[in-house]
Amino acid sequence: CHAFDGFIVSTSANPAGLAPAHSLQETTQYFQQQLHYLNGDLGLSQQPSRILDAESGAVIRA
Repeated sequence: CHAFDGFIVSTSANPAGLAPAHSLQETTQYFQQQLHYLNGDLGLSQQPSRILDAESGAVIRA
């Protein structure tokens, strides 16, 4: 966030290679106190989201 000078937001909450977290409790098990959390609805998708470069559209993580 400091290098970007703003918030970085992702709809995924899992380290690469691990199953996506489906609750705040699962997310905090992965990341403990390393992140700030905002608890809210997660939607209905059972698939992990992709992360794209906003300028080029290149897939950063699928």
